Amino acid sequence: MIRVTVIGLGSMGEVHLECFRKMDNVHIKAVVDLDEERAVAYGQKYGAKPFVTIEEAMEEEVDVVSVCLPTDQRFEIVKQAADKGVDIICEKPLARTVAEADKLIAYCEKKSVRLFVGHVVRFYPEYNKAKEAVQNGAIGKLGVVRTVRNRAFPHRETEWYGSTSRSGGVLLDLLVHDFDFLRSCFGEVKRVYAQATTSGKSEIDYALVTLRFENDIIAHVEGSWAHQKDRSAFEFAGEKGIIQYDTSQTSPLVVEKVNHDQVESPFKQSAFQAQLEHFIACIENGSTPLVSAADGYKAVAIAEAASQSVVSRQPVDLQSVMAKR
Repeated sequence: MIRVTVIGLGSMGEVHLECFRKMDNVHIKAVVDLDEERAVAYGQKYGAKPFVTIEEAMEEEVDVVSVCLPTDQRFEIVKQAADKGVDIICEKPLARTVAEADKLIAYCEKKSVRLFVGHVVRFYPEYNKAKEAVQNGAIGKLGVVRTVRNRAFPHRETEWYGSTSRSGGVLLDLLVHDFDFLRSCFGEVKRVYAQATTSGKSEIDYALVTLRFENDIIAHVEGSWAHQKDRSAFEFAGEKGIIQYDTSQTSPLVVEKVNHDQVESPFKQSAFQAQLEHFIACIENGSTPLVSAADGYKAVAIAEAASQSVVSRQPVDLQSVMAKR
């Protein structure tokens, strides 16, 4: 039985708790939140010991710590968990900066603990189906890729999302999903160019990022916190056809070939459930995770390069960002 402590009981903390509760091989031993009333309520709901301080919670004997805190609060907490010698599941992004992500990876390696990063898009069947089709040559030689990720502004009690210094804004908190997924499809990114605007709710409400991969594939990555409804979409354009996905459509995933054949693939599986079950299985049997800590680091690096490009209004060589390692 894998014993788990969940730290941070906001929306993602609750997602983790719900997923863990469905696993027969997981026992939720402790929950942690600065809000004592919330901690107690969640402790009662999930049969766990409630804590309001990390130090007290770390005294519990557990196998895994699940870190669901705001981005700028994760660095020290991950280190504290590593000091206890337990494995760590950290929500994306791995850290606020490339430097912090690098230090966390090195620290966990030093402490001989495993660090898993919650890049959940890798576990969405729709994305995997499209990736498999592209890599199998279903639409021939790839030309241009486009992704869209739109959300309503994520209001929270402390409004930490709106502060780029805390959350990384749209580029790090939102588009890091697509940076990681596209890198898993096409390999390493060579150069990043980004533009961004704001409507006042946050420092960046809208961003358009162009990624040039080392194999010269170009991807346009669009993200926004200025919409009322959530929408995710992608389009892979190749010489033999197009693969399209759009959550706003009745049939979200369509493979449209030159001969106009169509294949529709509806999916119902919870990607978060699949992700956490995968991480727990890796902890139990020592297998290699689908998403590595190094993947998490590189996704942060792409977001940091995009942030630099917004300021400089110039393309940024990704190696110049990662050279900090």
